[in-house]
Amino acid sequence: MDGRISRDSGLAGFSVQEWLSRVPILIIYIPLAVSEPFPLFTGAPLDPLSALHGCLPYGETPHEKSVAGFTATKICRSQLDAHLDQTAQRERARPDSLRQVVSTHGYLVKLLREYGGEARRSLASKYLHFHRPFAFFIFDRFAEAGLRLYGPAGWSGPRDADRRYASFAAGCLELQARIKERKGVRLTPRQLDGLLMKRGRRALS
Repeated sequence: MDGRISRDSGLAGFSVQEWLSRVPILIIYIPLAVSEPFPLFTGAPLDPLSALHGCLPYGETPHEKSVAGFTATKICRSQLDAHLDQTAQRERARPDSLRQVVSTHGYLVKLLREYGGEARRSLASKYLHFHRPFAFFIFDRFAEAGLRLYGPAGWSGPRDADRRYASFAAGCLELQARIKERKGVRLTPRQLDGLLMKRGRRALS
């Protein structure tokens, strides 16, 4: 790596520590709502910490920048890679693997405790989805509202899980199966997110 970030840099193969040592921007900036992923990755040289600070969703104060840098360092030194290694790169979420998925999410949520509850819940899901796009469902308030339209999901997950995300992930898995049964198509978590976001925005508007 020469410090340059580009669309075709192949970063998806790196471990969490390698990701964060090169582009800690990914902790904060996962632009899932745009058609072109990572529009800031233009090929121009970027200092990773400056890139992270430039994409903070909560402002530009010295305290917020300090929190972002501290969080990046903490995750680099964590056992998140070991948790992610329990889920294969292209493994799909299944009833027998969902416990591990929500446990990994719960672990990252605890590492992000400097951020607000809903913000870190969503941020953790998006970051993990980028690493394991077939296993982790994308959480935010719109997707959650869209899922409610299909009925409640009561599972709260294991003790180390974030209960709200565990319930959301279980509901997404169930909806995935229902769509597959009725339509013959298994939506990916990203496709399911598009469906739920659309319905959730309408419900909350």
